[in-house]
Formats: sequence, C-alpha cells, structure tokens
Amino acid sequence: MCLAALNWLADIASEHPALVVEEHLTYQAGERALLRRFESRYNASEGVSGNFEYLPIIFFQGHAFSGFDAEVGQELEALMAAAQKAA
Repeated sequence: MCLAALNWLADIASEHPALVVEEHLTYQAGERALLRRFESRYNASEGVSGNFEYLPIIFFQGHAFSGFDAEVGQELEALMAAAQKAA
C-alpha cells in the first residue's frame, strides 16, 4: 500500500503543485511517537483500516487515512480539489 500511495502521489504531483508531502519512517527513532501524536488528534481513520492498523497513514486537512487503495485515492483527490477551490 505504501508503494501504491507513493506512485499515486507522483501521478498527481503536477496537478497539485502546492501539495506538501512529508514522509516519516516509523522505524526511526522518535518517528513512532510523532505518529502516535498525530493519531491522537483523530477518533478513527477513514481509510482501509478504521483504527490505524495499516501503513501508509495519510493526514490531510483534518482527515486521516490508514492504508491506501483506489477509494482512498479518490477521497483524497476530492479533498484536494475542494482545497484548491477554496484557496
């Protein structure tokens, strides 16, 4: 799922030049604690897993997505389109 998300991000990068992507590897020191802090801001994931069981975990404008598939990509694209219109 991580590779699928990276490929999807590469595909949409030209359509969303203002999008800022941060990658954090959870096996590196301190990164797991950072992830837990991000997760604590959300009641549940809207992604493949409702409780943050799958990677990648994507946070975007008040939404959290654990895991990645075509449906998550579509939801993120809709959020990005709405953000572009609001800007």
